[in-house]
Amino acid sequence: MTLSLSSTSSSSGVLEDWRVASVTPDSLPSTRCSVWSWACRLGGRAPHGVLAAVVMVVLTHLVVVMWLAPHPVARTSLRQKVIALTEDSAPVLLMAGDSRAEWNLDPRIVAAALRIDPMASVNIGCRACEHSTVLAAYREFADRFADAPIMVLSVSLFSVNDRANQPLYLPDEALWSMGTLERLRLTSLKRVIKSAFLPERALYRQLVEHVQDKNPPPVKRRGYAHVREGRQVDSSPAEVRRVLSLIEPEWFNDPVIDGTRWQLLEIDLQALCDAGVQVVILDAPEHPAFVQAISGTPPGEANVRFHRKLTRLGERMGIPVLSYGTAWYGEQNPDTMFCDLLHLNANGAALFSERVGRDLEILIEGGALCLNAPVTVDATPALCDASTAPHQSPDPERQLQTPSGASLVQ
Repeated sequence: MTLSLSSTSSSSGVLEDWRVASVTPDSLPSTRCSVWSWACRLGGRAPHGVLAAVVMVVLTHLVVVMWLAPHPVARTSLRQKVIALTEDSAPVLLMAGDSRAEWNLDPRIVAAALRIDPMASVNIGCRACEHSTVLAAYREFADRFADAPIMVLSVSLFSVNDRANQPLYLPDEALWSMGTLERLRLTSLKRVIKSAFLPERALYRQLVEHVQDKNPPPVKRRGYAHVREGRQVDSSPAEVRRVLSLIEPEWFNDPVIDGTRWQLLEIDLQALCDAGVQVVILDAPEHPAFVQAISGTPPGEANVRFHRKLTRLGERMGIPVLSYGTAWYGEQNPDTMFCDLLHLNANGAALFSERVGRDLEILIEGGALCLNAPVTVDATPALCDASTAPHQSPDPERQLQTPSGASLVQ
């Protein structure tokens, strides 16, 4: 072994000597210096490249936020629904908000109660669609609606609950409307970081839609989500407990209804009014078994507090509130009206839509609303020019009780 390493006459000996020499202590400093100098040269260039990339990202973000997408953009499903429903007409009567508007209100029946053309009434409600989403859609498509439209906007507890932070109940449109601190208080850091790029994502989706140039899917029944009459609610105590266990994590989890999302509701309502929309808040009905099951419990107290707070909001802002308890269906069995504890089936929606239409007529006759649409028969509703349509009620303290059992707060 010693002879092999020290030999210089054989090729293998030369090779072994070269390997040993390459790792001798004398050679290590020069190797370190060459690596270090290479790293220094690379490090000297890297900060400039990184800085340039950061500047480009920031500038691009500012351009998108300030000029290309300055306001929240509604979800694709709602945008497509609005486009499909406004292809052939400019609706003057809008049912909007979450599934309690989409399932509970048939716009054709509401239009019939007001004696206007059914094409002048649409339902743009969709699942978990709260006020920020509705405002985003209206801002984008305002020119597709009639001037000073009447919007019946369903507001549910989840949409103003700061603890309802799942993506379904805290949509991107709401996050987009908030500042960074508000976002940090309501959701995870990961989602806050991703939400900073919501404008870019929305712009990308719009570009893809423009390139694909596909017609939106057709919408039936003027946007109303028909639930067949045969689907009736199971109001047994066991079923009520099961449903409560499902909705409690987002609706009644010690809800905070006087925080960031409630303030956002007020801001969004004011923005809709400033845009010329005649807003009517809909406090949708609940099955009496549901109300009874939560009565006297923390969820029940939170529910009562929400309804009262919504009524006071309408009084303060001069926005009519249609608040329905458990008497609007008269002597009929509520189980035949509801498909679950919070939504109506087709039978209940037909009756409820007619009642809402009548209550809107009372508001129109009282001067709280102005119907900017031709009436098909001898009209009782007051018609007016869009320029004179009231955005707020002249008498915030006025209360009207209607045969339908709804409390109309003007």
